[in-house]
Amino acid sequence: MFEFKFLADQTIEFTDPGYLTSSYYELNGDALIIETIYTLPSGSKRKFTGNYLYSEIDGNFTGTNSFISYDEDENDTNWTCEGTASVFR
Repeated sequence: MFEFKFLADQTIEFTDPGYLTSSYYELNGDALIIETIYTLPSGSKRKFTGNYLYSEIDGNFTGTNSFISYDEDENDTNWTCEGTASVFR
């Protein structure tokens, strides 16, 4: 679990940012997009992209996310992983 807050400049502030090098979010109606990039000490990057929809039933955003591991650019992909997640208070 990660603790974070959304900032007015459409970036995300994490309680423990780790190797975070950039972050972005967009809220459009009930749709939330989150994108973060982490740069490891080796120089390898991890890009996380999440696409979520708000549920009035439980008050959470739920949806899918993907991780991409790459070195120089995203066309140089080492591995990918997809899953589901929720964003809640």
